[in-house]
This record gives sequence, C-alpha cells and structure tokens, in this order.
Amino acid sequence: MNKLIYKTIINAVTKNKKLTPKEAFLKQYFAKKSKEKDMYEQAAQREMDAMEAAADVGMKEPMGLTNEEIYAKYQNKISDDLLKKIVIDDNPQRRAEVMATLDEAITMMEKGMDPDQVLNIIKNTTRTKNASGGLNYLMGL
Repeated sequence: MNKLIYKTIINAVTKNKKLTPKEAFLKQYFAKKSKEKDMYEQAAQREMDAMEAAADVGMKEPMGLTNEEIYAKYQNKISDDLLKKIVIDDNPQRRAEVMATLDEAITMMEKGMDPDQVLNIIKNTTRTKNASGGLNYLMGL
C-alpha cells in the first residue's frame, strides 16, 4: 500500500502535477522517514567503524576477559576449583568483583603481606554507603 502511494507521489512530482494536501503530506512524511532511515544507517556505520577501530587498537569487548584470558591470568595463582567457578559464572558483575578482589589480594601478597593478613583485610572491609542527597536526604531516610 505504501509503495503504491509513494509511486503515485513520485509520478505526480515528475509530471509537475499539483499535489493534493494528502499527497503533499505523504510526500513530506516519506521524505522525513527516508531522512531518518539515512541517519540510523549512518549512526550504525559510525558505531561499526568505532568497534573495528577499537578491535584494531586491541581494546577488550564490553563483557571483559574471555575464559582463556582468565585461565592464563590466574593459572598458577589460585586453585583450579576456584578458577573453574569464576569461568562458569554467568553474572558479569559478580565475576568482575571476584577478579578485582583476587587482583587486590595478589597485589597485597606481592608487597609482602601475610596471607592471613590479606584475608582479614578483605573480610573486614565494609562497603561505603553510596546513597546520599536527593530524595533520600530530603525524606530523612
């Protein structure tokens, strides 16, 4: 149906025929849709170009490290059981938190701290409260 209307408008324009108000509206509508489609295609192309450029530079994908990279990074530093659990985990947030904690622990041990001290520090570290201000502040929560 839309193709038929579009062809009618094109024929009217090419024959210099005066358009009816409906045809004029449809001409503007299709021109706008065509322009929007071009903008979306250009944006998609820019995004693809940026991803290709990032791949050329060697940046990681948003999901983080691949399983092979995790194995290579922690192979001789943690137990195989823990390593398998990290790789199997499908929650990227938890996976990132565990790897960050492991990196901190490894760094502390490289600086000469005792494994028991490292464990105590990690266990006793509390998360700071992030929510302050906004509606919570105004409502007294």
